[in-house]
Amino acid sequence: MSSKKTSGLSSQVQQRLAEARGVKRSVDDKPKTDTSHVVDEEHGLIADRVGLMRERLKSGAYRDKSVERITDDLILNERESKARAEREREQKGLEKLQARLKSRREQSQRSNYFAVDDNAEVSQEIMRRPSEKNPGFNDVFIPKGESLFKEGQVADCIYLIDDGQIEIYSKAQDKTLAVLGANQIFGEQSILFEGRRSASAIARVDTRCLEVEGGKWRSFLDKQTRPAILGFKALMLEQVQNNFVSMEAHKPRDEEPSPQPDEIAVPELFLFDPIDPLSLPEQYREHRHLHTLFSEIAFGTEEQRQTASSSEALNKVLSSHSGLIIIEGNVEFQMNGRKFFCGPGAIFGTASSMASTDFEILLKLPEGVEKVEFLPIDGMVCFAEIRRLKSALVRFTRAIVMRILGIKDLPVGMR
Repeated sequence: MSSKKTSGLSSQVQQRLAEARGVKRSVDDKPKTDTSHVVDEEHGLIADRVGLMRERLKSGAYRDKSVERITDDLILNERESKARAEREREQKGLEKLQARLKSRREQSQRSNYFAVDDNAEVSQEIMRRPSEKNPGFNDVFIPKGESLFKEGQVADCIYLIDDGQIEIYSKAQDKTLAVLGANQIFGEQSILFEGRRSASAIARVDTRCLEVEGGKWRSFLDKQTRPAILGFKALMLEQVQNNFVSMEAHKPRDEEPSPQPDEIAVPELFLFDPIDPLSLPEQYREHRHLHTLFSEIAFGTEEQRQTASSSEALNKVLSSHSGLIIIEGNVEFQMNGRKFFCGPGAIFGTASSMASTDFEILLKLPEGVEKVEFLPIDGMVCFAEIRRLKSALVRFTRAIVMRILGIKDLPVGMR
């Protein structure tokens, strides 16, 4: 009889013996070392004993005369040893995770002048509910005196005030930065990137806001048409630049200022393919969100770009109610006794174009600069497309325009 037939006969005999004992066993079943089927302690000891015997047979340890005899005490010690090893692995994994989190937090603290406070408790008095008018977003109600978020927390949402007042307070500077009212926005940096809150938001009176998660907003915006995306992102970049210029222009000056205006350079932005993040040079990656925003607006627009060879030509574009973003070259302007030098990434007139108001700053080509290349942005066309799409996008666009222009009443061209 061949070995194959012998093997088959053996399996049939095993099957019959198992059935005789009242245990059903498949011909293909193999001995198991898994103890998940153990029903009591005695059964568990037997299973562990069989498993230990198999380990010794497999490793050849049974040939060692000094090997310890398998007893119940030995099995219990083996169990305790395995459990201890598992606890040590879990502890090491937890320590490694905590060390990584500590390193990230220390790095975040080094890159932010304010304290990081992810553990700050959220007030139980603040109420949220899905917005009926703006599906996917939330209506949030903040009682008087409550903090919507605190300085140093992760910036993950943007807010638009429906009614009430919000005080923006900086603990690091120990002063109130702004008091905002209806139709004004705050927390807009979460649209660009999830950074840290640079100030706290406190309700001066009972306040209701529209709350939008930054990730949801970016996803929503990416689904819109090119003119709407272009217009809104251009506004965001102009607001970032406007915040920088305003802060520098209103810094205290020396008691005896020099007759020449202070010269301040506005940080330039690098143009790269936004689909390939690695094409952004490493020295620019600290502020990659701004370089990315500039590139999303201007990359691949060679056929639409224009050139100005004089200050008059550049200001003529702005006076025609068109915004522009500098691609190559430099321009300068003055504000509050300071002279600002701007290069690639500088943007002007988008908000004025959307609001159909005059752009009040005069640009000038610095000495030695023969021409500048720029991308014109027709704000009125962009806002017309934004108005057609969704009410929430219209409200946020209006609020940003009003913030940039420093006005409280809605411009006639945006009503």
